[in-house]
Amino acid sequence: MAKAKRGAGRPPLPVKEASRETIVNMKGSPEYAAWLEGLHRKTHISKVQIVRLALQEWSAKNGHSAPPEI
Repeated sequence: MAKAKRGAGRPPLPVKEASRETIVNMKGSPEYAAWLEGLHRKTHISKVQIVRLALQEWSAKNGHSAPPEI
């Protein structure tokens, strides 16, 4: 039996205390997307983690503080 969809008459899902915010919504060419997908498939590192690692490395190399824990 299929699950009933959320809608009128059903309570909303509970909100987690530690909410997260969208930080980056990145657009790029199909070639750029394919390049990032290739990195992901070769390394098995998520695309988000690849970006986080790049930001961490860039900030360290350019004299900025390390990013906070997530």
